[in-house]
Amino acid sequence: MKKIKKIPEHIGIIMDGNGRYALKKKKPRTYGHLLGGRNIFNVIQLAISYGIKNLTLFAFSTENWKRSEEEVDFLMKTPIEYYNKYKDKLKEVDYKVKFIGRKDRISNSLKSTFEEIENLTKDNDKLTVNICFDYGSIDELILNIKSEVKDEKDLLSRLWIKEEVDLIIRTGNEFRLSNFCLIQSRYAEIFFSKKYWPQFGKSEFQKALIFYSKRNRRFGKLS
Repeated sequence: MKKIKKIPEHIGIIMDGNGRYALKKKKPRTYGHLLGGRNIFNVIQLAISYGIKNLTLFAFSTENWKRSEEEVDFLMKTPIEYYNKYKDKLKEVDYKVKFIGRKDRISNSLKSTFEEIENLTKDNDKLTVNICFDYGSIDELILNIKSEVKDEKDLLSRLWIKEEVDLIIRTGNEFRLSNFCLIQSRYAEIFFSKKYWPQFGKSEFQKALIFYSKRNRRFGKLS
C-alpha cells in the first residue's frame, strides 16, 4: 500500500456514472447500479486500510426520484436484496453503517432493512459509513432547522451529518456537488475523477488521497 503523509479523516463520495458505464457496455442502466453497489464494499475496505474515520456515500439523492420508474424501483429494491443475501457476512464486518436522509418517502420494508443494518453494525468502530439515501443538503436544512440558529456549532449539531468533510470525490467526469453535504463540505478539497463509479478502484482512490495530501488547507487564513 502506498504511504501517504496526510490522510483525510472524512471523505464524501458522489458515486456517479453507473448508468453511463452500463450504456457504454450496451447494458441497461440497472446493470451499472448493480456493479456500483458491489463496488461500495471494495471502497469501504480501502478506506479502512488507510485509517479513514468517516466515509459518506451519496447513493440516492432527493432529485433522483425524477428518474424512470424502472430505475427508481430497482434502486429501492436492491438494498433489501443485498441485505437478505449478505446478512450473515454483515455480522462479521468491523465498520458501522448509518443511513442518512429522509425516511418518509421510502417503503416500510426498505426502512426496516436500514434499521436492521444499523443495529447489526452499531457497536463497530473501525470506520463509520454514512449511506446518503433520499438525501439532499437543502432538505437536510429545511427538516432540521426549526428555530433560530445561534452559531456554527449549533448549526452543525442539528444536521444529519455532523462531521465536517475533508475530501469530496466525484466520479463520472462531472464537476458539480449536486446538493451533497454543502454545509459539511464548505472547506473540503474536491477531487474529480474521470472514472465511472463501477471503475473506481484502488489506484484512483490513491490518486485522490495524494491530491488531498498535497493541498495547503488554509480555511480562509494566510499560510
